[in-house]
Amino acid sequence: MSHGNRLKWSLIVTHGLAAVSRALPASLLLCSVFAIIGCSNETLEPPAAPTDPCGLVLDAEFPEYARAGTLKGVHAGIGDAVSRFKSAYGEPEATGVYQTKYEQYGKCFVFPDQDQRAGSILAALDQPAERVRAILGPPASEGKSDAGWEEYVLQYSFGDFDVYVNYERPESAEGSLLIKRSGGNAE
Repeated sequence: MSHGNRLKWSLIVTHGLAAVSRALPASLLLCSVFAIIGCSNETLEPPAAPTDPCGLVLDAEFPEYARAGTLKGVHAGIGDAVSRFKSAYGEPEATGVYQTKYEQYGKCFVFPDQDQRAGSILAALDQPAERVRAILGPPASEGKSDAGWEEYVLQYSFGDFDVYVNYERPESAEGSLLIKRSGGNAE
């Protein structure tokens, strides 16, 4: 592969196909990449960086944010009016009902309560359970979900808020993180 094609490949993978690869079968993705690389003699310009309102950051400061009912990297928290999410991120990408009403903003789902305030927030998490444990310490509880789903859950408590880190399996590299007020229902 020539240096130019390697550069094109690098730009394509770095700026977008990584997210698409989860949605497309591997063979279709490879065919698409090779079609782009093989058919274009033009210089590719990198696309604009994705602007995902759900820039969840899981680091040593995370517990401080969670104790306040917020997620680091998400600009609104539990108890905030849903209109605050709309002001920060625009109209939701999707709305619907999955056990309860939700609004989707990038990789975040906001579950409004009856007063149109965020009752819980669910965010995509790109870190495995072992990394979460290394950052947050041992969870209050850990194991297969008792909510009737086939998933693996780490549960943490931070003041008045509970955080549930959910994975398809214990060894999964990606999962989701839900924050809600303690004693409420996890959506």
